[in-house]
Amino acid sequence: SRGLPIIIRDTFPAAKTIINNSGILLNKIWDKDEFIEALEKIYNNYNYYSQNALVNAHKYSLEQVKLAWDQILN
Repeated sequence: SRGLPIIIRDTFPAAKTIINNSGILLNKIWDKDEFIEALEKIYNNYNYYSQNALVNAHKYSLEQVKLAWDQILN
C-alpha cells in the first residue's frame, strides 16, 4: 500500500496473484544469483514496480473488498 516493490519466492499458491507486476517472483528453491538479479531489476525499474504496487494495493483495499462483498451478498 506504500508503493514498495516486493521480492517473494513461489512457495504458496497466492504468490503469483500477490506479485502481479509489483515485484519479482523467485523460484521456489533459493538461488542467490536469482535474488541479486531481481534486486537489480527492481532497482533499475523502481518507478514501474512501485506504481504497480500502488495499483495492486488499491484492488485489495478495505473499500474494494467491502464493495465486492456487497455485490456478492446482494
